[in-house]
Amino acid sequence: FCGLSARAWLLITGLCYYAIQRRGTDDATGLVAMLMLCLVGLYDDSSLIWARVAIATGAVGDYAYRRFYRNTVIAPTGDRSVLINGWQSWSFCGSVLQGQPMPRPGLPAVYSGAFHEGGASGSFEVGPWEEAPREETLRSDMFAVVCDRVRRFGLISGFLSQREQFGAITLDTEQTQLAMHCAGDDVALARGSVLRTDWATLMLMPKLPRDPLREYMLLTARVNHAPRFRLADVHTGWCSWYHYMYDISEACIRSNLQHLIEKRREYPVSLFQIDDGYEPHWGDWTAIKRSFPHGEQSLRSLSKDIADANIMPGIWLAPFSADKRSVLERTHPDWVLRDRRGVPCNSANCGKFFYGLDITRPEVQEHARKTLRRAVEEWKFKYLKLDFLYSAVLNGERHDRTLTRAQALQRGFELIRSSVGKDTFVLGCGAPLGAALGWVDAMRVTADTGPTWKPLLPLPTVCGWNLPCARNMVRNTITRLSMHARWWVNDPDCVLLRENTSLTLEETIGIATVVAMSGGMTLVSDDLLEVSDERMRIGKSFSPVTGRAAVALDLMHRQIPEELYLRMSSVWRKELALPDYHVLALCNWADYPESKSIDLTDVLGKSKATLEPALPGSCNSSDTSAEHGADVLHVFEFWSRSYRQIRRSENGAYHIEADAVEAHSARLFAIRASDTQEKRRAMYVGSDIHFTCGMEVVAFEAGEGRQELSLGLSIGRDIDHGHIWLLLPGSSPESTVAASGSAFQDHLLGKSAAASSKQHTAPSSSPSQLPREDLRIYHVEAEVWRFRVALKHGSQCDLIVRWN
Repeated sequence: FCGLSARAWLLITGLCYYAIQRRGTDDATGLVAMLMLCLVGLYDDSSLIWARVAIATGAVGDYAYRRFYRNTVIAPTGDRSVLINGWQSWSFCGSVLQGQPMPRPGLPAVYSGAFHEGGASGSFEVGPWEEAPREETLRSDMFAVVCDRVRRFGLISGFLSQREQFGAITLDTEQTQLAMHCAGDDVALARGSVLRTDWATLMLMPKLPRDPLREYMLLTARVNHAPRFRLADVHTGWCSWYHYMYDISEACIRSNLQHLIEKRREYPVSLFQIDDGYEPHWGDWTAIKRSFPHGEQSLRSLSKDIADANIMPGIWLAPFSADKRSVLERTHPDWVLRDRRGVPCNSANCGKFFYGLDITRPEVQEHARKTLRRAVEEWKFKYLKLDFLYSAVLNGERHDRTLTRAQALQRGFELIRSSVGKDTFVLGCGAPLGAALGWVDAMRVTADTGPTWKPLLPLPTVCGWNLPCARNMVRNTITRLSMHARWWVNDPDCVLLRENTSLTLEETIGIATVVAMSGGMTLVSDDLLEVSDERMRIGKSFSPVTGRAAVALDLMHRQIPEELYLRMSSVWRKELALPDYHVLALCNWADYPESKSIDLTDVLGKSKATLEPALPGSCNSSDTSAEHGADVLHVFEFWSRSYRQIRRSENGAYHIEADAVEAHSARLFAIRASDTQEKRRAMYVGSDIHFTCGMEVVAFEAGEGRQELSLGLSIGRDIDHGHIWLLLPGSSPESTVAASGSAFQDHLLGKSAAASSKQHTAPSSSPSQLPREDLRIYHVEAEVWRFRVALKHGSQCDLIVRWN
């Protein structure tokens, strides 16, 4: 403790006093309650306190404990907001501003309550020693972030795991009082037994970082032994669900597989997943539908053909669920979770009501084990999408009453991993997030997407939670970016590219922008034979994935953040040959077109870059940039293929504006600073090849004062007509510019053309109206030129540019 500040000593003294006060024995029950506190560290930017509660029984009788409860009063801070995290994949996650009510599911509890029945459900009694809090209407599972948006300091209150109980944080609407709860679930405590909570932490942040959850996510990942992140685990692929739903067949699966095989050089994928619909009823996993003529052999044959195409075969399962009309339910009604009256527990409605199975029963465990092993060992699927996992812990009477719901689910996850082995890729879906941490490779972090922006029922504007729609999917994708590459690989759900949905082209662009910037899995779910080339170009633009999550700059300001920032650096992307630059998405989630603007000064920083170690998905809170001193920023908007320069204002600020961004859409900018006048080099300004406008550059050589530039281009797929934008210092519309190299050869481009051009026209504002596409070299403005290039799958293509 040497060298601690006065603030630290005061904090320690208070904690010691608190610990003494919070020890007690209930003579009537023999319960001994202990609060354990651990001061982990005190730093300039964060202070960590760990806490844990244990209850031991000494009386003769058993005791059922419902809930641990601790109330903490936080003094008012001003313009507060709190980031709320929902219990499972589909639950609401987003910021609620001070005084605003928490969004609620749009359907009655009978239809949606069980989806979100984690540690934050129900009412919370207040002990006689506590100061009664205000109405606790804000409820968050596992963790919450409270901050002052003006003064930029905050507090993370959270549990380090969810293995003992489902823990939750509650606040009043004014966000002045905060409480932490652990759901005891009325478990029976026998004499001599102990019920412990998971460790909890309070992390003080006097200087709110750009990614406030970074340290908490890294800490909880270590505590729960989260799998090490690998870029190869961030899959690009195809899923059957959002086009075919339950109406799938071996024929439609094969037609899409064959199309992907034929187009694999243009759109390579690593995953091909068969979703729900191959089985007649959940629970009856060997009774395959007639649309798969050979039953289980059809699945084995499909898996083999997918693997033979060097694609990972995947399949959907709900191992802890059963349909009401299933053979399993009729033959084993005792496996179904029931309430105290013996009535099957409500599972909520996903288009139908179904049953959850009691995972504490040995027979259910054996059923789930056989189901999982069959899919992996007999059907030979290497990727399992395990859905509706929350149904194993519906709020009911379990066979083993000594286990909390969280402890019961740990048995379920242990069973899953021991059954499928460590080499099988497991995606959790409809799963309690904290309980799954350390067990799954990837996790759906959003509600289902859909063919509409808002849910159709019950009313388009009511449900901000779990009803399928693009809006709910987009929100959770952004607000849970911090989990990616730390807890698991985020699955933001599929992108729908086809034109026969209710989504406009601009809405599809907005969704694709968020998925691309998430760095997570990117799956499409269409009949690929019906997707137009124009729409398919959107899907190709985020292939391959970056693997790195952007940071939502306005995470604590809006329920659906609109400013996403990604720093492109060779520190985390070794193949990147360009100097560090920035990718920024400005989104408009309003129902009408709206202009967007941002001051880039805070984003880019004012001093030389200090980059963090190569940790995918993270963003240093002190992330600054070497742009200090640059008078001009080169800005390229990817979707419109437009270029502009931004000059520093008199007060040293850089402002970027996006005029009239369409409703539910986005603009995507690549931002680079110019060299000083004394050391001017050629620059890579932008491209229409990949959304990052630079990940395709694997070699780049441009010497100071030289009028020659050498590039190596490779993006892992064939591109017949791509375009790149280069800044050639000293050039003008009258300059002669020549290009050569394998990226510029006629046999790749498909037709011959002049190797040089002096043409110059105003730049286009639409990707479908590029000026003079027949020109392979085109002058854009000032010193910026556009070049038409072609790339080959699996090889590097070179481009050499000379000018006078």
